[in-house]
Amino acid sequence: MTNKEIAGQFQLLARLMELHDENPFKIRSYQNAYRTLRSLDKPLEEMDEAEIAEIKGVGKAISGKI
Repeated sequence: MTNKEIAGQFQLLARLMELHDENPFKIRSYQNAYRTLRSLDKPLEEMDEAEIAEIKGVGKAISGKI
């Protein structure tokens, strides 16, 4: 999957969470992940777990889902 495809999945998750009245902070973290991941220059496929964990705006939970 490309970065934009992966980012799109986080956007979809955020929308679904909004529909189910989930925690707004969690929704915002997924929205931030969407914006961050789609703008990365390096493909996520080429990054190891440590590199992904260092991406600003990507916490432990988000990096685990990637």
